[in-house]
Amino acid sequence: MSKVCAVTLDGTTYEIESGENLLAGLTSNGVIVPHSCLAGACRTCCLYEATTTTPLLACQQRVTEDLSLTTQAHHVYDVVLEHVTVSELTQRWAVVTGHTKMALPLGADIRWQCGGQEGRSTCCSPDGTTLDFYFPTHLCNQIDTLKLVNKPQRALLDPNATFLLLYGAKNEPMARHFAEALTASNVGTKIELALIDLSKSDASLSFKRFDMAVVMADESISLHALETWLTNSRCRVNEFTYLINHS
Repeated sequence: MSKVCAVTLDGTTYEIESGENLLAGLTSNGVIVPHSCLAGACRTCCLYEATTTTPLLACQQRVTEDLSLTTQAHHVYDVVLEHVTVSELTQRWAVVTGHTKMALPLGADIRWQCGGQEGRSTCCSPDGTTLDFYFPTHLCNQIDTLKLVNKPQRALLDPNATFLLLYGAKNEPMARHFAEALTASNVGTKIELALIDLSKSDASLSFKRFDMAVVMADESISLHALETWLTNSRCRVNEFTYLINHS
């Protein structure tokens, strides 16, 4: 009789036979684990040991013992940036580039903590030990106190997806910079930009479909308002993510 292992994911326990692939075992139990390449290259299926936060690629992992896993690894890093450069994109936002021993994957959701304040940005083009991310211009003089909270520790942008970058007028430079970062990292089979104007439909988007819309609005805009605007523009988007959160 085959040994059955207890695999706990985010507090729920599932029975998986010893020797079975972790991704296949979870899927057969009705668990939806995001995945793409099935070769361990894209890291989309990355899970984490609950106690040590050690990453596991579900598509490459064989179950041989009981496991306690989580879909998100919460880490706070004391980041020391060397050779820092700051490039202003808009009046409010800059791109900070520096060298560090830690590198985050493209699209990683970052909660930054600096100068007694906290906010959200997104890693746009990491490469090796180079960390490149968006940051408020008024805090750049306190960059030496920066801490990052990264959750989850895997890329959020599918390299094979199609992207619609939605931006407010003030954030057009940021949108174009992000498009260049995606192109340079070979992410996205199609990338288009569109100015957000909820007062009228956008004929240039008619009958187009995108896997993901990346939102860079000048002010807080609800998901419902964006979906309604895109529907009126006859454009379909499967998933939304906010590059800058104004809430």
